[in-house]
Amino acid sequence: PKDPPALERWQGTIRSQLDRSQEAGQRWKQRIQLPTIRVAIFCLAVGIILCLLGALLAGDQFLTIGIGLIFPGAFAAVLALVPTDSASIRAATRGGAVSNFVLVAVFVGMGATTGRGHIVDIAGFHDDFCQHDRTLTLQTLECPSEAAYFSRNFGFALVSFVNGVRQALAYHHNIPPRAALELLWSLGGIHSFSYGVCSLAYTVAVIAIYGFNAQLHLPRLLVVAEALALGIIASRPRVRVMVQAYLASRGGACSSAVGIAALLGGRSTAEVQSIAFSLLRSVSAELLTAEDMARPTPDTALYQLTEPASPHTIDCFISHSWRDNPDLKWAALQERRGRFKTA
Repeated sequence: PKDPPALERWQGTIRSQLDRSQEAGQRWKQRIQLPTIRVAIFCLAVGIILCLLGALLAGDQFLTIGIGLIFPGAFAAVLALVPTDSASIRAATRGGAVSNFVLVAVFVGMGATTGRGHIVDIAGFHDDFCQHDRTLTLQTLECPSEAAYFSRNFGFALVSFVNGVRQALAYHHNIPPRAALELLWSLGGIHSFSYGVCSLAYTVAVIAIYGFNAQLHLPRLLVVAEALALGIIASRPRVRVMVQAYLASRGGACSSAVGIAALLGGRSTAEVQSIAFSLLRSVSAELLTAEDMARPTPDTALYQLTEPASPHTIDCFISHSWRDNPDLKWAALQERRGRFKTA
């Protein structure tokens, strides 16, 4: 539109469309976040309580089951995030780093207790990493699976430390939200898979030494299977997007307006329009060359040909893809330019 009243009506139409898109985007996010947040809160709360009980009571089983709940809870929490949740992603990155360093302390502490009386009686049977008689002193305690227990704890502590450092660096350098979200997802997979491998090796060693105890070892093997499965799933970044798309599609189809809403983030439509107008630039067609159209790589020098513009000062908009045939596009542009000048 060229005249001010028509331009104002045009801007009002765009603003209304953006408002509707933002409302659709909020409904889309709620369909993703409500179920995943509920699962995350339940799994993390129960898992943390069991881990604390395991640490306080020296109960390896409580810790194992607790971690078995924390892993799906952590993945559910990541699934609740979308790339526009920049503040939440940054907080999750910081929390992930802190959590990893806490796990380092927990598992190093557990490993350090190996061979120093880390024995409890849980639900009527002795903790499986040491066979003992309560009449024995610590000096005569025999613990054939000590090396396996030590290796599991320090192996997982090492993975937690490396992941914690990576998340701390990501937080320090304030990497883009999308990259930070992908990092959270991939490190969660590494964490889960590593725990599964370490726990599987330890459980196999214990079974080889003491034999299989269904009441004791079956729950642990189920947790191991869960950890390995989550690790494999997280190795495919598209899984997160696919699960979010499925959750978002419940209760209604997703339209292209949702994509626009995601671009808006938490900004108002008026603010988005103001930013868009302030960034709007144009280029005179007579300054472009056929070589500019044919070049399939970014050229920052072309920016120098542009100048700030307003919507009513731009005559046409041309989409451009490097995959287009440059000769055909250049010919079409010149033909359109010729007709415009003679009009």
